[in-house]
Amino acid sequence: MNSALSIARESGMKIVYFFNAIYGVGGPNDVTTKIHGLDFLENSWKPLIPTFNPLIQPLDNEAIIPKSHKDGFNGTVLDYYLKTWNIDTLITVGFHLKSCLFHTCVGARHHNYRVVMLRDCTNSSEFPDTVDDKNPEGGWLRFVFLRIYETDIGFTSTSYDLKRALLN
Repeated sequence: MNSALSIARESGMKIVYFFNAIYGVGGPNDVTTKIHGLDFLENSWKPLIPTFNPLIQPLDNEAIIPKSHKDGFNGTVLDYYLKTWNIDTLITVGFHLKSCLFHTCVGARHHNYRVVMLRDCTNSSEFPDTVDDKNPEGGWLRFVFLRIYETDIGFTSTSYDLKRALLN
């Protein structure tokens, strides 16, 4: 992820960060809070203030958008922000292919953006029973999610290919 971020910054791409601001999005029956095992937050209303890994720390001029859903377009200003910069193609990276990254890419497609996900800049956290060293993706969960993504949502590439494309 760090290499892709460096490549994007060097090429002048707009960078957008998301963070899960799940504090205060609901009361004691908030399903998102329960799914993530954060029931202890049910009486809190204060927004989460993110701490970023220093290797991928946002710069002062980069957008940071709080979200309370898996889809970064749902209930946020993301679509408006991108349109004000005339952006029509997104190059995406993230921590979990099967969660927020996947759902945000679906949201992007539904908002008519061309979406390219960098396969080497995301994790899929295979389950013990889906790990398969003979599978080209290292496991069945990642294999299936990538094929669904490439069939119905957008394109995949790698940070190496991004760098090569931008240098030419």
